[in-house]
Amino acid sequence: DAWDVPKWQKEMVRRCNKETKPVIVATQMLESMTENSRPTRAEASDVYNAVIDGADAVMLSGESSVGKYPIEAVRVMNEIVRVAQGNMPDRDPKAYDSAEKNLTETICHASCTIAHEFKEVNFSGKIIVITNKGRAARLISKYRPDLPILAFSDSERVVRELNLVWGVRAHHFPDIVDDLGLEEKAMAAIKTAKEIGYLSALDDKVCVISASRYIGAGVFTGVYDLNALKVYENATKK
Repeated sequence: DAWDVPKWQKEMVRRCNKETKPVIVATQMLESMTENSRPTRAEASDVYNAVIDGADAVMLSGESSVGKYPIEAVRVMNEIVRVAQGNMPDRDPKAYDSAEKNLTETICHASCTIAHEFKEVNFSGKIIVITNKGRAARLISKYRPDLPILAFSDSERVVRELNLVWGVRAHHFPDIVDDLGLEEKAMAAIKTAKEIGYLSALDDKVCVISASRYIGAGVFTGVYDLNALKVYENATKK
């Protein structure tokens, strides 16, 4: 029945989050904007609540394909999402642990704890993930960390898929996964993150997560002070 839809939508989003499945909510979200330049109150609430519930993405269909106000529809949805993101309630990471946590998920959970501690002590920073298939980035995302996530992968397909995942910005890096040692990977990732503008002058700490080349056998976690790294870089140049 129609009155059961909101309950089951929330439950499906929660289960998808817990099982690390990207979830897109597309329920005629701004349908009235096919004909009108502004959404209804109910539509705005629908988009807002989908974000609060944990959707990775929200989607337009007829509003932007055949509607009279496609640009306005995209702008309005973006603004609703922006406001919702700014009012996200704190998520208890333990509530989103899988029933049988493996090593990778345990480390990804820990990275969320690191991000929270960064926020508590007013550190500015980011999380960088080096991933073959994107799973580590999705695992970190499901905990909704307090820091943005940059995922590097040598797979263009994985990069495209990860750009739909909450909080993740993905970048194609063809040589990063197999050709470098663990710390060399971390340094290459930090260097590239600076070059593409992901790390700014205001960022002073970064948490780097990378799988071992022995897939499933280990996960590397490194926390770097970017200001200290600058000192080493300058000393090397001299």
